Amino acid sequence: MIPFYACAIAFARHIRLDLENEYSKNAVAYYNAAKQSEYYNTLFSEELSLQTEEAYKKALGIVEYSYTEDEQAQTSLDILFKKGYRKLYNIFKRLPKDKPIYFNSVIGEAIYAKLAKSDHVSDDNFNGHLFAGYYFLNMWPQELVQERKECDELLSFIANYGYNQEHRIQKGLKKYDCAFQERAKSYISQLPKDLFKQIQLAPKNEEFGYTTVFDMESLSSVSIFSELQFTHEDLEALAIAYTHGKRGGIREDFLTYAKYTSYILAMCKAYKQSKEYYFQHNREDVYIEVESIKNELLQAKSALSESQERRMSEQKACTEQVQRLSDEINLLKQKNDALKSELQNVESERRELYALREHIFSLENDSETENTNELSKEQIQQLKNISGTIVGGHPSLIKKLKTYLPNWQYISAGDVSTVRNAALKKSDFVFFVTAHLSHKLYYAMIAKVQDWNAKIGYLSRMNIDYNDSACIGILEYTESGRVKTIKIGNKNLSGVEVRTIFGLKSANFEVSIEGENIKFVVKGYGHGIGMSQTGADSLASSGSTYEDIIHHFYIGVEIKDM
Repeated sequence: MIPFYACAIAFARHIRLDLENEYSKNAVAYYNAAKQSEYYNTLFSEELSLQTEEAYKKALGIVEYSYTEDEQAQTSLDILFKKGYRKLYNIFKRLPKDKPIYFNSVIGEAIYAKLAKSDHVSDDNFNGHLFAGYYFLNMWPQELVQERKECDELLSFIANYGYNQEHRIQKGLKKYDCAFQERAKSYISQLPKDLFKQIQLAPKNEEFGYTTVFDMESLSSVSIFSELQFTHEDLEALAIAYTHGKRGGIREDFLTYAKYTSYILAMCKAYKQSKEYYFQHNREDVYIEVESIKNELLQAKSALSESQERRMSEQKACTEQVQRLSDEINLLKQKNDALKSELQNVESERRELYALREHIFSLENDSETENTNELSKEQIQQLKNISGTIVGGHPSLIKKLKTYLPNWQYISAGDVSTVRNAALKKSDFVFFVTAHLSHKLYYAMIAKVQDWNAKIGYLSRMNIDYNDSACIGILEYTESGRVKTIKIGNKNLSGVEVRTIFGLKSANFEVSIEGENIKFVVKGYGHGIGMSQTGADSLASSGSTYEDIIHHFYIGVEIKDM
C-alpha cells in the first residue's frame, strides 16, 4: 500500500503546499527514505505528470519514513490525508464503530459528492479516493469491514496494471504474434526513411500546419526535436499503434496517421527526456546533499566540542594533579634540603669531634708515642700541592712554614677579621695549632670549615728542621744494575713504577736533589729483558712471525701452547 498512499497524497493537488511544508521540515530524512524505497522509480510513477511525479516522490519519502515508527511522521501523514480527502474522512468519522461498514458504499458516497460539483471525476481523483479510503479503513476494527475482499482484489488489479508491462501496449514488435507482426511490417514498408528527419527540419508545405501550434506556444519544434534520437524501434512503435488503432476503428490510411503521430511520439520522447533531466539535475538533489553534509558537519562539530570539553576537563584534572604533585615535591625538596643541611652540620661536627678526639688521644699518649703530631719533612713535602690553611701558631713558626708552604693561607692567633673576609680562599685542609689559638678565632673558623666541607687537623708541635737529602733516595738495585726500590717521601716505590710515573727511558738511573728540583740521570732505553724494540719492529716489517722474533732474541727457548 505504500505507493498507493503516496499516489493518494500526490493526486490531491489542493494540498501541494502542505506537502511542501511538511517535506521541508525533515527534507534529508524524507529524501533518503524515498531514494532507498523500491517504489521510487516504477512504471506506475513514470506515467504521471512531472508535477505529480515530484509530489509522489516527496509523499513516498514521508510514507516510508512513517513506517520507521517515527510518531511525528505518522502524525504528519494523518494530517495530509485528512486535509486532502476531507469529505471522505468526514464520512468515515460519522460512521459508528460498532456496526458493519460497507466500503463500496462509503467510496461511492464520496465519489457522488465529488460529482455533485463537477460533471467528471478523473482517474486520478477516483484512485486517490480509493487509496485514501483504504488508509482510513485501516483505522477501523477489521471484523466490521464488509467487502474487504472486493477492495483487495481491486487494489491488486491496479497494482498489477501499474507494475506489469504486459498489461500495457508493448513497444517491441517481437512481443506480438506472427499475424500481428506481418501486418505491422507491411505498414513499416510504406514509411519514408526520412520520416523523423522531416519533423526535425524546418517545416515545409503541409508540415507547416502541424508546427504552427508550436509557434503559438512560443516553442521551436526544430529545436526540441533536433536533439532527439530516433531508431527503427520508433518506426515499429508507429506501426504497432496503428495496428491496434485499426482494431479500434481508425479509418485514415497509415501514411496520414504516421504523419501526425510522429509529432506525438517526438513530443512524448521529449517530455520523458525532460522529466529524466529534471529528476537528475533538480536543485533538491544538491540541496539534500548540502543539508546532509551540513548535518554531518554539525554532528562532527558537536562531537569535536564534546571531545574538547572532555579533553579540557581531563587536562584540568591533570593540571590539578601535577600541581598537587609539584607542591608535594617542593615540600619534600624543602625537607630534603633541611635534612641535607642538618646532615652536613652533623657531618662537619662529627669530623670536628673526631679530629678533637684524635688530638686529645695523641696528647694523652704523647709519652708513649714519639712525635705523634709533628709535621715531618715528608708530610710537608706532600702538602705542597694541597690547598690548605693554618690557623693560629707562633709568629716564628708561621714565618718558617711560609718558606716550605708558600701557597697556603695563614691566619694569626687573634685575627678573627681575616676569617670574616670575603676574599678568604676555600681550602681542602684546615690545621689548628692548638698552642697559640683563641676560642673566638676557633669558632669563627669552624663555621668556614663547615661551608668549605674541609678536612680538620689539630697540631700541638711541629718539627720542620729536616735534611732535604732524606726526602728521596735509592734503597736497592737489581743484579743488572737497575733501580729495584726507591724511597720518595714516606713511600717506597719500585724502579719500574718511578720509570713509568716520570716517563724515564729506563729503570737504570741515578737521582739527586738540587735546590727545589729533583734530578734523574738515566742510562739506556728499554725493558731490560734482552729484547730490542727497534730490532723486533724491523723483523716484523720484513715478514717475520712472533715465533721467529722470539727465537732470534732468545736462543734455546721452546714455545708451548697452554
